[in-house]
Amino acid sequence: MQHIFTRVKEELRRMNIFLPSSLILLPFIIVAALFAYTATAQQQLTKEKKDFSKY
Repeated sequence: MQHIFTRVKEELRRMNIFLPSSLILLPFIIVAALFAYTATAQQQLTKEKKDFSKY
């Protein structure tokens, strides 16, 4: 059990080095995800409008 705990602590320490850079990148990732989501939602809407105009 103690062995696992020390390994987890080592992993966290290793992640701590990457944490600041990932925090800097986080807003960009969120913006990119939102952009991708809105783009797909827009496509879905235009597709539905086209389907609707058929009837």
